[in-house]
Amino acid sequence: MLIKIDRKSIKKNPNAGKTVREVPAHATTTIKIYSNHPDLHKILPDRITQLIRFVSRSCSSKSLNSLNSNEFKEKPCLPPSFEFIFLAAPDEDINAIINDLVVWGVQLKDISYETNINYEQIHCLNPEPEYFYKYIDKKVKCNNCGKTFSYTKLEDDYGYDGENEYLIDNICPKCHCSECCDKLEFEKFNKSMVKK
Repeated sequence: MLIKIDRKSIKKNPNAGKTVREVPAHATTTIKIYSNHPDLHKILPDRITQLIRFVSRSCSSKSLNSLNSNEFKEKPCLPPSFEFIFLAAPDEDINAIINDLVVWGVQLKDISYETNINYEQIHCLNPEPEYFYKYIDKKVKCNNCGKTFSYTKLEDDYGYDGENEYLIDNICPKCHCSECCDKLEFEKFNKSMVKK
């Protein structure tokens, strides 16, 4: 069975020929919460403290004499409010955190968050391809259970015969039968496919 290249998906790669690639390596989400509560970070429920790490806080008013001015940044705004900065996992559901804070009774004046992604350079032996492209999705039918599904749903696994490891491919996602359909062949790219 031939899986063809989607001609409409063919795009010129701006990094063609390069052997250095930048890949996302580490991401951090910074949450800034503005609240009237001076000790917000101390009253957060355990679920929140397990997800976000307290970094710092700053006070927005000089009228709070109990606070050491060296410990807090002063901002000219009244009434007093506190800015709390937390770090969270980049994939954490921020809306769920906000909802938990509200349920916990925390009075929020404002909240903001941003995610920063750091990239690392990887040196590759093979240069970047000249073009990007995708294959047309095609339905296949399992010869065992008769179910029809996208070829992208086919699974692979590895077996071991006591001496060597071998690949088991074209596993049906429904009945898990191996080699459940005709062997797939993927169309090879050539420049004549590019629209001029």
